[in-house]
Amino acid sequence: MRTVLRFGIRVSFSVVLMAFAASLVGASLAQAKPLIPISPEEVQLRLGHLVNTPWDGKSTNKGTTEEEGCLMSTYSLDVVDSVTAQSKTFKLLVQSPKAASTPVPVVIIVPTIDGTRDELEPVVARSLCGSGIASIIADVNDVSLPKTFPAWGAEDVNNKWAMIALRTVVDFAQANPRFDKNKVGALGLSLGGITTAMFAGIEPRLKASVIVVGGGNFPFILSASDHWHIEEMRTKRMEAAGFTKVEQYEDKLRETITFDPFYFASQANRENVMMVMAENDVKVPYVVQREQWEAFGKPTSLVFTGGHVSTIIQMVYLYMGDVTSYFDKRFAAVPALAGEMPITHKLVDLNKLGL
Repeated sequence: MRTVLRFGIRVSFSVVLMAFAASLVGASLAQAKPLIPISPEEVQLRLGHLVNTPWDGKSTNKGTTEEEGCLMSTYSLDVVDSVTAQSKTFKLLVQSPKAASTPVPVVIIVPTIDGTRDELEPVVARSLCGSGIASIIADVNDVSLPKTFPAWGAEDVNNKWAMIALRTVVDFAQANPRFDKNKVGALGLSLGGITTAMFAGIEPRLKASVIVVGGGNFPFILSASDHWHIEEMRTKRMEAAGFTKVEQYEDKLRETITFDPFYFASQANRENVMMVMAENDVKVPYVVQREQWEAFGKPTSLVFTGGHVSTIIQMVYLYMGDVTSYFDKRFAAVPALAGEMPITHKLVDLNKLGL
C-alpha cells in the first residue's frame, strides 16, 4: 500500500531560501520518449557487468572526530571491477552514533552533482545519526567533462563505476562491527537520486532506498534538463557531432546508454523503495520521476509542489523525520543477520556488450 503526501513551501522558510527556491520552480510539461524495452535475459546480461570484486577488507582511516554524540571518520576505499580488474579509489565519510551499544543500521548517502562540496549530505547524516542510524557518504559519480567530444558512452562508464563502487561500499558497511549487516540502506539526492534509483534495482542487499528527485531515462534527462553542467555537456556534444536539433542528441543517447534505472526497476522490491518527487522540476523532469515511480510499482512517496532545489531543501531541513521513520520501519521488518552474507550476484556472459 502506497502513501502519497503532497507538500508546498512552508511560510516558515527564510526569505532567502524562499526566493532562491522560487527562482528554480518551473513547469515540466514535456513528454519523455520511452526507452527501447529490453528482455529479462538482457537485463541479466547487463547486471553481469555491474559486479565488483568483493572487498578485500583493506581501507585507510584518515582520521576520526566526535561531534554532538556522533563519531565521524574519513576513509579511502579501493574498488575493483571484477570484469576488467581495473581499480579506483573512493573517499567515504562515515558517521555513527557514539553511544550505540549494539550494531546499528547504516545508510549509504549518494550526493548531488556537486558532490561532497554540498552541505546537504552532512545535514542528512547528522539527522540519521540523531535517530540511531549510521551513514556513509559515498561520492561515486564522476561529473568531470570529457577531454574530447562527443564522448558517447561516458554515462555508461560512470554508471558502471558508480554501481561497482556502491556494491563495494555495501561490503565495507557489512564488515564494520558497529553496523548491522542486514540493515543497509541508501539515500540519494538529485544525481545521487538517479544513481540510487539504479542501485535499488541491482543490489538485493539493500533493505531500504530513498530516492530524492531522481528518476530514469538518461537520454531524456540529458536532453531536457536545464542544469548548467548538463547544458554545457549537451552543447559541446551537439557541436562536435554536428547536431542541430535536440531530438538528434536524444536519439543518439538512446543508442549509446546501456545502464539506466528504468532497465533495472523490475528487479527492486517496491516495499524497499521510497521516492521524494517535485512536480515542477526542470532539472530531473517530474515526468521521469513519476515514470520511475510507476516502474517500481508505485512505492511510498512524498510529492512536493515546488522545483528541484526547493524540494531537496524542504526534505533535508523540514521532512527528514518522514525519511528516518521510513528507514526505521523498513529496518524493523528484517531480522539482524548472523554469519556471512550469501552471494547475491554472479557473472554471466560479458562479451556481448563489449564493455
